Amino acid sequence: MVLALGLTLLFPLLLSFFYGDGSWPSFLAPSVVMVATGGLGMWMTQPLSKRAVEYVSNRDVYLSVT
Repeated sequence: MVLALGLTLLFPLLLSFFYGDGSWPSFLAPSVVMVATGGLGMWMTQPLSKRAVEYVSNRDVYLSVT
């Protein structure tokens, strides 16, 4: 989720560059931090074995929605 939010900040960053309003640092800094944090989180939660079965239970779904 953090990675996705960081990537969505790239759109207003591009618009800021296009319009030249000077607010691009306020989009760039959070985007870099969020993409780095999300990427690190995804990397750290990868299973050690690529053959591991990925299973999402109903409990996990309810937790993510909450």
